[in-house]
Amino acid sequence: CHTFDGMNTEVQKQRARKQHELAQRDKQTCIECHKGIAHQKPKGMKEDDDE
Repeated sequence: CHTFDGMNTEVQKQRARKQHELAQRDKQTCIECHKGIAHQKPKGMKEDDDE
């Protein structure tokens, strides 16, 4: 989890696979794309505490 090496792209949908390939190429982290989507933000975290 949270690394590209930990992903099995064979079981991902085509769109997810492509997005992960682009993110890896651009050296993005999971959090940059999935923040607030894949995991819920911690309780009490303010909306402007995104950074």
